[in-house]
Amino acid sequence: MFEEACPPEEAAAIVVELAQGEDGFIPAPKTWVQAVRALCDRYGILLIADEVQIGFGRSGRMFVSDYWTEWGCPPDIIGMAKSIAGGIPLGAVTAGESIYAKVKPGTIGGTFGDVIRFLCPLAVTDAQIEAGLAILKNAITASIAKLA
Repeated sequence: MFEEACPPEEAAAIVVELAQGEDGFIPAPKTWVQAVRALCDRYGILLIADEVQIGFGRSGRMFVSDYWTEWGCPPDIIGMAKSIAGGIPLGAVTAGESIYAKVKPGTIGGTFGDVIRFLCPLAVTDAQIEAGLAILKNAITASIAKLA
């Protein structure tokens, strides 16, 4: 990419889909993730995690990039959509203070901004917590039944 499209010193960001979504969900290998993070760090390039398709609880964690963070490779920015609002069109971008401190107010926006859309992620999160608690309850009940 750097040889054909853009020298690394001129690249602002690398956007990575954390798991291939076609032909099954195939996660990026740990060694590849570490290599991309090192490349970004070497050249001062932002690493953006595209969690649109697989984020928000679809991987066993809230975000696939949570696994990356455990590997010492946290993304600088996370983009998400689809599952965050249970099918209602909504997208979001999250980043640390060091990123947002450089952004002038009013320069980041979106299309969808009504109250109903902003309530949807809360309902989705509540449903995830409720489902997780039900799974936990069933696991504990099964473990206790084995002891009896």
